[in-house]
Amino acid sequence: METTDLQKIKSFAFKRYSQNTSQHDIRHVEMVNNNALKICAILGKDREIDRNLLSAAGYLHDILKTNIKGGLIFSMYYYLFERSLNRKHLSGIIKRFNLPENESKILENAIINHPHSIPFHQLNGKNDIYSQILQDADSIDYVSDTRLVSFNKKMRFLSPISKLYIYLIRKNIRFFLNFPEIAKKLDSF
Repeated sequence: METTDLQKIKSFAFKRYSQNTSQHDIRHVEMVNNNALKICAILGKDREIDRNLLSAAGYLHDILKTNIKGGLIFSMYYYLFERSLNRKHLSGIIKRFNLPENESKILENAIINHPHSIPFHQLNGKNDIYSQILQDADSIDYVSDTRLVSFNKKMRFLSPISKLYIYLIRKNIRFFLNFPEIAKKLDSF
């Protein structure tokens, strides 16, 4: 992916996420992007992966969540049907960047397949490397200290059940990753 294409995607993402007050804000997508690039380096895949394309996936992976305006019920609906909603609506967003077809397909596939490793253990073991890395990068951020602090500020508290849930996932994060070996090597968590 050309650097100019990545810059257009980043600008679009910053504009869209800056208007969002949920947990899916610009800090989250930047952390996912950083995690993805770290994972790529840890796995030694820098030469076979287009880092700009991986970054673009990181910046766009939750872009449809910026449209969520409803309450808890709509948020839960989106969470449960995120793959289907991405499959239905994502191509319209990606088309605006006029990317080569192969790059568009990689982006769509990675973004469509990134959800549900936590708590459903729906991993991308049989999918492409971009899908696997993006999913792991998002999962790592899901339970990162930075995200938990942000969540605690917005929600004013974490219930004991939420704290236990996060503790158990963090303790067993390797079961929710396509590349379990990265759990010990990432410092973001």
